Amino acid sequence: MSERDVAVALVRELAQPTPERRAEVRRLLPSADLHRLLKILAAQRLVPTLGGLLLADEELDLPRDIAEAIQAARLRARQRGLWNYAVTTRLVHTLADAGIAAVPLKGAALADAVYGDLGARQSSDIDVLVDRSDLDGAVEVAERQGWCEPELLKAAGLPRLHRELFHDSLPPLELHWRIHWYEESFAPAALARAAPLDTMRLAPADELTSLLLFLARDGFAGLRQAIDVVAWWAALGGDETAAAVRAIIDAHPPLERAIATAARYIEDFAGLPRGAIAGEVQLSRRQRAALRLANPWLVGSREQIYADVSFVDGLLAPPGGRGAFVGRQLLPPRPVLVRRQPALQGASTTRVGVARLGHATRVLARYVLSASAALARPRAT
Repeated sequence: MSERDVAVALVRELAQPTPERRAEVRRLLPSADLHRLLKILAAQRLVPTLGGLLLADEELDLPRDIAEAIQAARLRARQRGLWNYAVTTRLVHTLADAGIAAVPLKGAALADAVYGDLGARQSSDIDVLVDRSDLDGAVEVAERQGWCEPELLKAAGLPRLHRELFHDSLPPLELHWRIHWYEESFAPAALARAAPLDTMRLAPADELTSLLLFLARDGFAGLRQAIDVVAWWAALGGDETAAAVRAIIDAHPPLERAIATAARYIEDFAGLPRGAIAGEVQLSRRQRAALRLANPWLVGSREQIYADVSFVDGLLAPPGGRGAFVGRQLLPPRPVLVRRQPALQGASTTRVGVARLGHATRVLARYVLSASAALARPRAT
C-alpha cells in the first residue's frame, strides 16, 4: 500500500534526516491518499510525529485540510504534553521529598529530550520507575496526590511490572519496579545511574535499552514503540552506542534475546546499518521467528494480535524462562484474569480456575496461527 510506503519512508527520514531520505518521501507522496495516510497514523497516535515531518518540509505543497489536521494534532499533543510534563515533574519531586528516587519513562520527558518539542509525541499516561523496595511507598505518595489503585488490579506481593493507578482529572499512572519481566537487576542498576536534570533522567544507554525492551515486550506490534527508538537514535545515537548497549547485555544476560532482536528490527525497519544499535549479532532461529511476527500496521483481529505478542514473549524468553512464560501468558494469576474479565471479581477459586483453563485453551488455539506465521511470514516492513 502506497500510504504504508510513505509511512516507512517517514520513519527512515526520522532515523536519518538526509536529503536522500527526504527526497524518497517526496517521490512516494503523490501516489498516496493523504487522508488515508493520516487515518493510518491517527490510529497509532502518530500524526504529530510523522505528520510533523511532512509539515516541516517547506517544499511540499500539502492540501490545506491536511496541513491543518497535522497542525491541530501537534497543538493538542503539545498542550497535553505540557500538562503531562508538569504533572510528572511534580510527582517525581514529591516522591523525592518522600525519600523515593524516581525516573520518568517515555512520555512527555522523552518527547522533550529527543524531539525538543512536546508536540512531536502524543502521550496519554505517565510511567515512572522506582526501586522495588519503594513501590508501596510510591503508591502511598501517589494516592495522597489523588490517584487511586482499583481493587481489581491489586495483587498479592509484587506485580509483574508495575502498579497501575487512576485519577479523576490527571493521566493514568504506572509505577514500575522493573522494565521487563525477564529479570530484576537492570531496572535498579539504571535507576542508580540516573542523573538529575529538571527531573531525574536515565543515562543514555539505559534509556535506549529501556525503549528496546518496551518494543520487544510489545511483540513488535504497532509503530509507536519503534518510533520512540528511532527518534532516540536520531537525537542521541552514535558510534559509541552499540558498545554501551552491549555492556548492558553482558551485565544482564536474560535480556540479550529481547534487546538484540529489537535492535535488529529497528536497524532493518529504519534503514540503519546492521550492528549500529547493539553491535553485530547472529540471531537465533527463535529470534528470527519473533521478527517474522512483527506487525507494525496492527493487521488482524485484536485477539490474534495479542496472541502473536504473547508468542513473541515465549520466543524471546531467556533460557529457563518457560515456566514463567506459561504463568504470564497461559495461566495468568487471578488479578490479571479479573482485569480481563471483571465479572470474576469475588468469584470462587473453582470458577477462576475454569476461567484460567478457558483462557489457556483459547490462547493455545491462536498459537497455532502464530507459529504458522512465524515459520512462513516474511519480516514486516
